[in-house]
Amino acid sequence: PTGVVLITTKQGKSGKAKINLTTGISFDRASKHINVLNAEEYIAYRNEKEEDFYKADFHPENRDWQRELFHTAITQSYRLSANGGNDKANYYVAGGYLDNKGIIRNTGLSQADLRVNYQYKLNNNLALKGTFSMMRRVNDMTTGTDGQGNQRTSLTRHAVLAKPFANVDPEDDDDTGLQLTPTNWLTDYEDHSEENRTMASIALDYKIIKGLTFPLMGSYDNRDKTRSRWYSTGVYTS
Repeated sequence: PTGVVLITTKQGKSGKAKINLTTGISFDRASKHINVLNAEEYIAYRNEKEEDFYKADFHPENRDWQRELFHTAITQSYRLSANGGNDKANYYVAGGYLDNKGIIRNTGLSQADLRVNYQYKLNNNLALKGTFSMMRRVNDMTTGTDGQGNQRTSLTRHAVLAKPFANVDPEDDDDTGLQLTPTNWLTDYEDHSEENRTMASIALDYKIIKGLTFPLMGSYDNRDKTRSRWYSTGVYTS
């Protein structure tokens, strides 16, 4: 998922206040559905390689992991801005919201931000400038999909290579009785992060002579970010 880039240099213009609203919507999906064997075809293929590997009464439910994992994701964005001023002062205020769903179910990013730019001309040689911005971002992600929670493969690869059924079968040499399937990563795993950031700056510019300005500046930047990951026994096996 992608985020929003905050514009830090935009300033207001003299004149009446101008208000602008922009919105956007997009639809994203996997570019291709890869054809793989269904359950019946896979069992026939496996029995051809090793006679009677699967018993005749083994008829598991067919699962299309790609269709269960992926969906058409909707991304929405909104931004409202206002700017104005006069000969001595001008301002620019903008706020936005982004909701970016991932093409893998249960993943996505949402973000909200606010920005204020202000400039005031104290006299012919002295100007005061200030900026303020704040942002909040929430992200839900996926990860690699081997049995120890490592990242040596991807969920897309797992969806294509996994057996097309969820039943535990004779090919699984695992005394836990667990069958790791791609959809376990939707129900038995979470990777969640939250970020808050606030920035502010103020500057006093003194014009000594034409083309030469002395700036006095101060700034503040505070960032708080947390990330939590949770695995259940449905995806973590020893």
